[in-house]
Amino acid sequence: MTRSLRERGDLLTILLGREVDNDSVVVMGTGTPLTAVATLFALRNHAAGAAYTTPLAGGMSVVPHALSLGSLERAAYEHAVMRSTQIIDLWEMATINPKVAARWLQFFRPAQMDQMGNMNNSIIGPPGGRRVRLPGSVGIGDMAAFYPRLFAYVTRHNPRAFPQHVDFVSAPGTLGTVEQRRARGLRWGRPLRVFTDLCVFEFDDQGRMALATVHPGVEIEDVVAATGFTFDSSSATVTAAATASEQAALEEIDPHGLRLLELLPARERRQVITDALERERARG
Repeated sequence: MTRSLRERGDLLTILLGREVDNDSVVVMGTGTPLTAVATLFALRNHAAGAAYTTPLAGGMSVVPHALSLGSLERAAYEHAVMRSTQIIDLWEMATINPKVAARWLQFFRPAQMDQMGNMNNSIIGPPGGRRVRLPGSVGIGDMAAFYPRLFAYVTRHNPRAFPQHVDFVSAPGTLGTVEQRRARGLRWGRPLRVFTDLCVFEFDDQGRMALATVHPGVEIEDVVAATGFTFDSSSATVTAAATASEQAALEEIDPHGLRLLELLPARERRQVITDALERERARG
């Protein structure tokens, strides 16, 4: 594999954006520039009828705009067509009204995800051993249980991110078949696809991950070596590459390359943030 970090980040962002359609309402997470870019890219490129919410802005917006570190939440609020002091009031519409439930979409970035789609953002490490504490589940446990359109993404595909079993379940995965899930009282809300910098996984009828596509320049063997569990790859194809129009829309939305922040090591990420802030200040 000789793909650059920019190529990997661009394709991952575009793949997430392709999941957004004209009817989508995207719940945009806090501190996730890649999904923010993916959402705004979709509105600019092919989903002008979509809308998005952000937890800090307290509103629902329908206007695409170039992303900057200082304007994301403000822009979402200024362009909002609906506002609420309690953003959860907006999000609850995804679960209380079945007629519009399928419109709501959420992207998750788990620290760990196993073959059944269980997600961990809480603790990594064995009980009694050295453990790393993460931000925690926050609201993803609820959203993974009830939201109808869930997509996970992992920016650095490796066995630590995809173990046989997660160290802690912060949010439920498929819980098996659709019937088994409903037997637990969950009418909908299971991960549909998992996007990484190497491939795309989907889930089979038993709720297990199966390889759907490998990205251009990636071999199935590369995915096998980077994954801590076995998976079915018999139906895998090659991921559709970014088009020229998609790439142009992506650059228009994210001229500073903020989508790459989630792929970079901490030291390099700091430099990208510093450079972007300096350019913003220079423009006034």
